[in-house]
Amino acid sequence: MSAVLNAFIRLRRRLSLLCNKLLTAAFGLDPWHAGTALDRLYPADIIAHLNKRTESERQSAVEIGCGLGDVISALNFKRKTGYDLDGTVLKAAAFKNIFSGHGRTCFLPLDFPKSFLDGKHDSIILVNWIHHLPPDILKSCVTKLYERHLNQDGEIILDTVSDPAYEYNHQIQAITEGLGCSVFQIGAYPRGRSIYALRKTAPQ
Repeated sequence: MSAVLNAFIRLRRRLSLLCNKLLTAAFGLDPWHAGTALDRLYPADIIAHLNKRTESERQSAVEIGCGLGDVISALNFKRKTGYDLDGTVLKAAAFKNIFSGHGRTCFLPLDFPKSFLDGKHDSIILVNWIHHLPPDILKSCVTKLYERHLNQDGEIILDTVSDPAYEYNHQIQAITEGLGCSVFQIGAYPRGRSIYALRKTAPQ
C-alpha cells in the first residue's frame, strides 16, 4: 500500500509541476513560478506537517507570498487564504485552485510588509521569498505576526537558506530570539534550505 501511495504522490507532484509550467506560460509569469523537481520537495513536507495538526488547530491558515498556491490550497483547514503582491499570479492561482480538489482557497493581494494581515490564525506560512528581506525587517515582521496574528499553539512556517547566491542568509536563532516559541525543523533541502515551524507556546 505504501508503494502505491508513494507512486500516487510522485505522480501528483509531477502533474502539479506540469500545471505550473502551463500556467506560467499562459499568464506570462516569471519563469521561476514553474519551479523544478528539487524546488518542489519541501511543499509536500509543509503540507503533511500542517495537515497532521488536530482539527481545532486547523481552522485558519494564511500564506504570505503564496505564488501559485501549491501549499495553501492543499491544506486541510477550514479557512485558507493566499496573499501575494502580483495580481496576475493570484489570478493564475485562483484558476488552478478550481481544479485542485482541495476545497476553496481565497486569494487576495497584499503588499507585505507595507500592509499586514487581519485577525489571528492557526498557521502563517512565509516560504521561498523571505531571503529578500533584510534581517532587521524580517525579525520585526515575524515578531509582529507571532505576537498579534498567531493563535495560541499556532505555528509560523518559514525557511532559511545558506546558499550565498541568495540575497540574505538568515539564521533561525536570530529570527526567533526573544519570541519564546518552540522551534521544530520540518526538513532540510537543496541549496541549504531549512524549513522551520515556530510554535506559539504558553508563557512559562
